Amino acid sequence: GNFEQLPNTEDEIYKISNYFNQDNSQILIGEMANEKIVKEREIDSEYLMFATHAVTAKEISEVNEPAIILSIVPNSLEDGYLTSTEILNKKFTSDLLILSACSTATPDLSGKYFSGLMRSFLYSGSRNLLSTLWSIETFSAEELTTNFFASNYSQYSERLKESQISLLESEDYSHPFFWSPYIIVGV
Repeated sequence: GNFEQLPNTEDEIYKISNYFNQDNSQILIGEMANEKIVKEREIDSEYLMFATHAVTAKEISEVNEPAIILSIVPNSLEDGYLTSTEILNKKFTSDLLILSACSTATPDLSGKYFSGLMRSFLYSGSRNLLSTLWSIETFSAEELTTNFFASNYSQYSERLKESQISLLESEDYSHPFFWSPYIIVGV
């Protein structure tokens, strides 16, 4: 697939990073947000976020399982698709993993389970996931995720509810398409 760079994900990540100790934060953007680096790094963090494209199973011909789209490194054996199976083969330890991408919680083809992405991240060590049930619009996603981290609530579900209400009450993002695809799932 040919995926265009999302116009505001860098802004989204930097706005959210303002809520954290900069010395302990790692931000991988553009070419640095590649599959090779993600696979090589030990990931053990309170918060982990992917703001990128995602695909469901068999959505594109190159991959037959759900995947997150990352940058491709020239002359690398990696294809830029971090698949459910590859996630299972690595530890992604976090208290909260944010998948700010389209359809990251879409049920599998049987419709019985959450996506392979969600299951894989939960099995690989993420305790809670903020994920999406269908396609999302990138600027409302930025608004929702930054509101989520600006919240004073300690419970993730309350933060999400507050963030969704703020979009519902906004002039630009009041339609359910913008705020309703987001869910929190935890172990």
